[in-house]
Amino acid sequence: MPVISFKNETFPDRCEVQSARIMKSETTYYQTKIDMQSKEVWIIFDGSGKITWKSQTRRVEKGDIVERVSKSITLEPQTPVGFLQIQGFWNEPRGTCGLFTLDKSPEACNTGDPADYPRNTVFDNHFHDCDEYWFILQGEGTVVSEGIHYAVKSGDCVVTKKGDHHDFPFVEKEILGVWFEGSLTGLKRMGHLYDKK
Repeated sequence: MPVISFKNETFPDRCEVQSARIMKSETTYYQTKIDMQSKEVWIIFDGSGKITWKSQTRRVEKGDIVERVSKSITLEPQTPVGFLQIQGFWNEPRGTCGLFTLDKSPEACNTGDPADYPRNTVFDNHFHDCDEYWFILQGEGTVVSEGIHYAVKSGDCVVTKKGDHHDFPFVEKEILGVWFEGSLTGLKRMGHLYDKK
């Protein structure tokens, strides 16, 4: 099944992502990474602050991505910071990741490969040359993966295998989410891919 609760369930063995958790910090947050073999990405979804690792300092705010490369890291919030921490084992080159929002639209349409189901969003039916993960941070809706419709809500993760078409045709409550693309394989093409000519 491609939908799991990333708050309560473990990721299937086939997944490069091993864990994901929502972190919120109003005060200085310090973390030491025990397993330096695993990789880690933070996607900031709320607030702002600065992150220090090794001897580097970087300002972060909503939408920023931090690739964790050092054993220890410090986050000093300027305003309360919320971020999704994703850990696992993936190879380079890897696809992209980031924050997204999706809501109902009066101009609902599919901009990708043909799909015969109703929709209330502007989104595209597509696939990738990598596995993709959609982490739902807020909201409710319906996704389609491998031709099957799944209801999703805050705390769910849609796990789509390389080459499987997926779509987000229906939103009930505005979605705030994170997409994360794993190791590129095969032709190693970036972005949304389509069968249509």
